[in-house]
Amino acid sequence: MTFFSNKLIVKLTAILFAVSFFSCSLDNSTEKIALSFDNQPIHYNVYGNGPLTLLFVHGWATNQTYWDNQVKFFEGKYKVVTLDLAGHGKSGKSRKNWTPENYARDVIAVTDEIESENLVLIGHDMGDEIILRASRTNPKDVVGIIGVDNFKNIDVLDTDSLQEVEDRFFNIMKKQYKLGAEFYVAEYLFSPYSNASTIKKVIDDVTKVDPKMATETLQALFDDYKNEKQF
Repeated sequence: MTFFSNKLIVKLTAILFAVSFFSCSLDNSTEKIALSFDNQPIHYNVYGNGPLTLLFVHGWATNQTYWDNQVKFFEGKYKVVTLDLAGHGKSGKSRKNWTPENYARDVIAVTDEIESENLVLIGHDMGDEIILRASRTNPKDVVGIIGVDNFKNIDVLDTDSLQEVEDRFFNIMKKQYKLGAEFYVAEYLFSPYSNASTIKKVIDDVTKVDPKMATETLQALFDDYKNEKQF
């Protein structure tokens, strides 16, 4: 295994934050399909080549095109891989249980296909939770993990009042998904200074996915977060 220093991982992290999200035109990929544990087809793309592989995992209710600018920046020096998690983008949508563990198995299905010994897993939003789980399966191949706008905030403590708000929120999501999703994106995923067109794009994408998948995924992430904080 080639040795990659912590300094390189820090440098990659800094560059990731400097390169903006959202798609640009990409036409030099090799599109492939890996089968996850439950035979869901996982669509992924491979770009470039190099001694280090950067595998990007998108966030909740979006897709791999959100990494297009990062792909364009890194593909000249590294092997770059993006994927659509099950239920998202072009990947299979007939899964029964939408949990972080199962999404991690989607990532593992792709890493098994690309066979990289020097792998950096990069996750945005819930993608960070997923890459942490995936890294435990093949730790010898993973030389770095980078989280971008992580789902978790260790400073937030659960209270009865917060639980009541969460219960009301998921009740809305189950009955009026579009309304609940628009509120969640606008209120919790952006700052007051965020670009309006960017917010609109994310809302448009999030409200187009399957409501059941998106709601169950978010509920599982919230539950998982609370369970982990007990330790």
